[in-house]
Amino acid sequence: MNKLQFVFKFCTESQKSIYKLENAQKYIADLVQKTDWISFAISKHVPKQVRQDYLNICQFHNELSRIEETSKERSLGVGKLQYWSDQIDQIFLDNPQRDPLSICLHNTCKNNPLPKYLFQKMINYRKQQVEKQEFANLVDMATSAEANRGSQFLLFLRLMRMDIENQELKQLTELTSQAVGITDYLRRVPFTLQNYKLNLPEDIKLKHSINVRSLWDRIRGEPKEELYDAVLEVAAFARTQMIKTSQFQNKIPTQSFRAFLHLIPTEQYLEELEYYNFKIFEKAINQNSYVQLPITLFKNCRKMRFLNKEYELK
Repeated sequence: MNKLQFVFKFCTESQKSIYKLENAQKYIADLVQKTDWISFAISKHVPKQVRQDYLNICQFHNELSRIEETSKERSLGVGKLQYWSDQIDQIFLDNPQRDPLSICLHNTCKNNPLPKYLFQKMINYRKQQVEKQEFANLVDMATSAEANRGSQFLLFLRLMRMDIENQELKQLTELTSQAVGITDYLRRVPFTLQNYKLNLPEDIKLKHSINVRSLWDRIRGEPKEELYDAVLEVAAFARTQMIKTSQFQNKIPTQSFRAFLHLIPTEQYLEELEYYNFKIFEKAINQNSYVQLPITLFKNCRKMRFLNKEYELK
């Protein structure tokens, strides 16, 4: 066997190996660790039997988010989302595409009672968002956040064999998805602004006279104060929804709290944002979470809590 044949054989075997379930699962776990460290940290507190399934669902959500953010042309974004819509159909027909995520999702759906409509709901709302690209107001933003994150949290509940028709769980999912989803949009502001996109409600941008093209103060080398005022308004709404979730702390089934652990990094981020006067480009906001989040998660999981602090509802 000459050198060229050896290299070709090695490459072929390497390509085949990624399509084996075990290798595909490791690939997805590594991908979540690199691109979504928060979900990876939370996964350590999910029951071991469904931990990989949890990571698979997280990566599916991340993939849809990436398509929405990186597609410069609407038709291209819609086409990519349609690809995943077709893939979900094939996964539930036991015919997954030769793709690591599809292979992992097929295994997840085969071994867990996950409804197909929740996956399709995530895709359909992403399609709507790609097509219209802007939020009219906070209610519109909350609806989008609820559709995307809400479906994900309901899938988490099904992984833990919880009844998603339970009224307390449904109400908690709605509030949690709005708080976490809106905070997701805030987290991505520094990155989306690089492409002159600002995922904040149009009415708030108009209220604070925000023009994305002239938002940067070139003399001071930072965004104008109007951006921070708009961020404050959106963050305040997310925090209000987060505080409302505290009323369900002792009302939901015991182990279901693990499906809502994304509230802990959300709570942490909103506190840091407030501490730095809503200066969303402050690097310390995200840096602190790498140290604090694992400890905070550990402490709260021991207490079976999905929020770090106690809140009084007004």
